[in-house]
Amino acid sequence: MELNTETVCGLILQIRQFDGKEANVDPDSGSDPGDTEADDVPFKDTLQTTARDSIEDVLRSEIEAMNEEEQAELVALAWLGRGDYTPDQFAAAKTDARSRHEGPTTDYLLGQPMLGDLLAEGLSAIGQPCEF
Repeated sequence: MELNTETVCGLILQIRQFDGKEANVDPDSGSDPGDTEADDVPFKDTLQTTARDSIEDVLRSEIEAMNEEEQAELVALAWLGRGDYTPDQFAAAKTDARSRHEGPTTDYLLGQPMLGDLLAEGLSAIGQPCEF
């Protein structure tokens, strides 16, 4: 495998933080402003995506910094984790990831629900599990 397992495991942890975020909530939608003051909720932005949130930018930078082969391996690991391929078909999954490539790989990967879990399952399937 081109990718270092520790690198993928670090990426998985960051992806899980990203996956745990929710869309911004409109504070004026149906709530009585007198019910809750902004200062009453100390970490209100922790689980919400905000304009100043950098986790997506970090993920995009890390994935985009990878070469095409490494990006293809990430896609193949996700497909393996999703059950599209078996562990003995990992090489074929990488070949298919390269040949099916359309558009930015980062957009494709970050659009996958539960990407962190898929990557972790893929690594486990090829005998290189993360040690979290």
